Amino acid sequence: MKKRLRKKRHVGEFREYAFRLDIKLSVGYPSPEFEKFVDDFILDCIEGQGMSCSGSLGKNCVQIIEAQDARATNQKHIDAVKTWMEKCPAVESFTLGELKDAWYDDFGF
Repeated sequence: MKKRLRKKRHVGEFREYAFRLDIKLSVGYPSPEFEKFVDDFILDCIEGQGMSCSGSLGKNCVQIIEAQDARATNQKHIDAVKTWMEKCPAVESFTLGELKDAWYDDFGF
């Protein structure tokens, strides 16, 4: 397959990877504690580690996370999120998924 088609179809060297994060919070929504969690999560955990995310935020959060260069997402990103989640007092529990193809794998929604 030609390079142009591989890029268009996100295959080969153009595959993009992401992982799923499920969070159960101990803080109520809406509250100042929840707002602080959201700010810290986005600024420190995600953007501070060179990642981006999409999903829902509430008492139970589901996020799909990838590196800003999605082809570079790797186990180090998962480990960084795990470390941050373990230290966050607002997180009651969380589950991290494995790296998957962001375009073709099912993330369970």
